[in-house]
Amino acid sequence: MNRIGTSIIAGGIIVAISLGSGIRVLKEGNVGLIKAGGRVVSTQQTAGMKLVAPFGIGGLEVIDVRVQVFELYGLTAAAEGQQDVILDMKLNYRVEADKAEELFKTVGKEYVDKLFHNDSIQHTVKSVTQGYRAEEMTSNRNEIAKSIKEILNEDLNVYGIVIDSVNIGNFDFDGKYNELIEEKALIDQQIQAEEKRAELVRAQGDVEIARIQKADEIKHQERTVAITEADTQIQLARKEEERRKIDARAEAAAYGIISGSIDEEVLAYQALKNEEKAIAKWDSKLPLYYGGGALPLIGIGGEQSTLTEDGTTPSARRR
Repeated sequence: MNRIGTSIIAGGIIVAISLGSGIRVLKEGNVGLIKAGGRVVSTQQTAGMKLVAPFGIGGLEVIDVRVQVFELYGLTAAAEGQQDVILDMKLNYRVEADKAEELFKTVGKEYVDKLFHNDSIQHTVKSVTQGYRAEEMTSNRNEIAKSIKEILNEDLNVYGIVIDSVNIGNFDFDGKYNELIEEKALIDQQIQAEEKRAELVRAQGDVEIARIQKADEIKHQERTVAITEADTQIQLARKEEERRKIDARAEAAAYGIISGSIDEEVLAYQALKNEEKAIAKWDSKLPLYYGGGALPLIGIGGEQSTLTEDGTTPSARRR
């Protein structure tokens, strides 16, 4: 027997042993449902070699629990006013691993066709889109997708299916509506551009107003400082003037006291000297007076004497 024949026989034996032993391989991201006698007897969630009943008595059903994509093209919906809308949509979904067995038992292996390929999804989409006007749909795409996702999860979670996200493609309307929508979109863009320009102008105006206010504030501060400095100088000048007046009054008072004291002493002394000089020069003769009337004499000792016509003083006559 040649080598080829030997290899074929060996391969056949390996296959027969594998089939007879009931060994199956479960990959990552899958849940294995081991069957025996036509019913599920256990659930396997870990990857690896799995042992099932040999010779076709048992089997392994595989449920993919990874995130998968289900696409819907040309889905017919309606906008407000029953305006027809055509759209494309993608559903990112997954099967919960711990509910895979229940999904298999209640819906079956073909659960995608049974749950997704029916009118329920179209009704769900239509129930959401008819709440929007045709021209509003594009700008509210994410909001519409979110609402559809929430409703689908309410319907499908009972089967262990979770919708992770809904992505909506372009909305398509009839020709007239498309023109109106494009026109409105252009007007909206122009309005937004005008609003941005107006906002820019307002911002520039605010900056200019702030600059003017800041300049006025600085001027006001400078005026306040100048007024304060002027007031301070005035107060200092007033105080200096008051001080000078006080000093002048004090100096005048001091000079007055000294002057008064000196005058009294000097006058008394001078009077005494004058009397002494007068006495020293007197020759014991009384001055003669020629003519009528009395002749005043120089006072001696503070008295002033006059001579009468007969050459005697009034005091001499009294004696």
